[in-house]
Order: sequence, then C-alpha cells, then structure tokens
Amino acid sequence: MRLHSPAFEKALRRKVRKTVRGSRELRREARAANRFRKQYHLMLLLRPAISVGFAIAVWRMLEQTGHAGSALALINLWAFVFVFVQAQRLVSCLYASSDVTALALLPVTAPTIFRWELQKALRGALWFMLDLLASYAAVALCSQLPAAKWPAVLLISVVAWAEVLALAALCVAYLPRLPYQLASTGLFIGLFVLFMARDVVGNAVIALIDRAAPNLNLLLPTGWPTLLFQLLLPEGQWLFLLLLVPLGAALGTLQHSLRRLQTHYDLGETILQVAPDLVPAAETEQVSASGAGQDRPPRVGPTA
Repeated sequence: MRLHSPAFEKALRRKVRKTVRGSRELRREARAANRFRKQYHLMLLLRPAISVGFAIAVWRMLEQTGHAGSALALINLWAFVFVFVQAQRLVSCLYASSDVTALALLPVTAPTIFRWELQKALRGALWFMLDLLASYAAVALCSQLPAAKWPAVLLISVVAWAEVLALAALCVAYLPRLPYQLASTGLFIGLFVLFMARDVVGNAVIALIDRAAPNLNLLLPTGWPTLLFQLLLPEGQWLFLLLLVPLGAALGTLQHSLRRLQTHYDLGETILQVAPDLVPAAETEQVSASGAGQDRPPRVGPTA
C-alpha cells in the first residue's frame, strides 16, 4: 500500500538538496541529521547480531543439557517475551507514530491510515522472524536433522511467528490498557541481568529450564510450535499433533483482532465536557476587570 508519489518525492529531494547546499545553517543541521542516520544504520547491524547470539545460546543449551526440549523451551520463553514486545510495537505504530498526526490532516480515511501503520508494525516484526529461523536452525543442525525435514523447520518458524503476532493483536484488542512497554522492558532487563551474571547463576538457570521444559512447552501458547518441532526428532510423540487445534484457534484470532482494532480506530480529537463548577466566561471577565484575577479559573462553591 502506497500513500506517496515517487516522482514527487524525487523532485522534492532534488529541491531539498539544492536548498541545503545554498545555506550554511541548513548544511550544519543536515550533518547533525546524518549522524543520527548513522546510528540508525548501526542498529541494522546490531539486530542481526542479536539473532545470531540467541541462536548460539540455544545451541549451547542443547549441548549442555543434551535435551532438545530444553533448547526449544528457551525459544519458547523468547517468543513469550516478544508477545509483549510486539503488542507494544503495535500500540506505538497505531497510536503514537510520528506520522499519524500528519496523515490525520490529509484527506485519507481512518482504515487507510490503520493499514499503513499496521504494515509498519509487521515490517518491524520481521526481525523476530529472523530470531526464530536462526534458533530453530541451530536446533536442527545440532540434532543433525535430515535435509528432507528442513522445509518443516521453515514452516514451524513461520507458524511460531504468526502465533506471536496473533497473541499480541489479541492482547491489544481486548486488553489495551496493560503496560506492555513496562512488561517487555522488565523482561529484557531480567534477561540482560541473567546474561551478565551467567558465570554465577548460569548453571542454575540452565538446570531450572531443563527441569521445567516439558511444562513450559505445554502450558505456554508460544511453546506449542516447539512441540510440533519435536515431531521432527526421534523423541517426538505423535500425540503432539493434537496441539494443532489450539494453535489453529490462536492463529484464527488474528483476523478478528485486527478487525476489532480497525473498527475502534478513531483519530478524532477528544473533546472533554466543561466542568460544571466553572464560572461562565462573562463573569470571569468581570472578575478579572475588578482586579481579582487569578492564574486558575474561578470556580463556584457547593452551595451555588
């Protein structure tokens, strides 16, 4: 979906460059903006490194425990954290994005703006897809999975990614006031603390995840794709195919949640009612003229 004209943007960029070159102050501001752009490009290099680092952590978990379920439980916990992250991303794109205000001033309908901002949220969620692909590939390589089963690994990664998006949209649609940013920030801080203190509590955390892996993968919705992944391994149980029912139900909520969000997507200005105890404007002007003006608007008492 496009809300712009490539020809207009090309002409506008050419005009902006010409104007910037003719002003010393604008050149200074352009250099400052380019420094911010370099930091943004640095994040483009840092984010894939996080995916690779997480895949290495999953690999080491499998090597130390010898249980594929424990490594898959780590992927499960990572996906559970990203339910809150994607929920916060969806809220930010739909209601707090910098271009929402500009789009609201254009002759563009609210459903069009909703689809535009939703595309931005989905593009940002592609990094999480990279996390899943790298981590599931690490488990498949360490388990020496045959090449014929690798398409199933890709399919499970896509299903796990779609399930996280469905759960995030479901949370935002029905529980919009939950502090998703606080929850995701707290979880990431906890992961960072565990990473920094891995030499002290690393073995205890690995042992805890190893013991709780079967329950985590079964009880958390983000663990159902990991149990389907175990079907590709020798220790997999065909009973896990029953999880396709709740997994399909979770994926089926995505369309309904997005429809609900679009129905309630309103960019109109909220107009609050005037407080009943405020003095009318005419009387306020008389009070100010008499020299009794105040910083706060005058209010009448309970008797009046």
